[in-house]
Amino acid sequence: MVKRVTRDEIEAPTTLQCSDCAQAKATRIVFRRPPKDPSDVFGRRLFFNLFILSYSYDGFRYVLLIKDEYTGYIWIYLLVDRIQKTLVTIFVNFVAVLEIQYGVKVKFLRHDNDVALQTDWDNWVWDTGWSDEPTAIYT
Repeated sequence: MVKRVTRDEIEAPTTLQCSDCAQAKATRIVFRRPPKDPSDVFGRRLFFNLFILSYSYDGFRYVLLIKDEYTGYIWIYLLVDRIQKTLVTIFVNFVAVLEIQYGVKVKFLRHDNDVALQTDWDNWVWDTGWSDEPTAIYT
């Protein structure tokens, strides 16, 4: 607008270059705080997330991604559905493999508050004595 009136160009930072402008335009602030006690051994804290896929030729619709905090190792499970029974069964088997093959005791599970994780999940986590660390939804 200034250029139209005075025919002069004014150099100013763009909205993205100005940190105050960018912060003022932000609609949501996501705070990702690090864990209070970061993992120092394999398998102590696991992060997991469920993703929706477009339909595959095998009929898989969801992906369960599990990541070890310490090593960064990732396991991927393809799922047909995401009901509680399926998720709990996968985690029971996954934890059994970690304990038998590697002698690992899982202590913390970190995840977003997915709607598929309901009472069966809460009961299973409570029975095992692990710490459930849900994060903010849709992050």
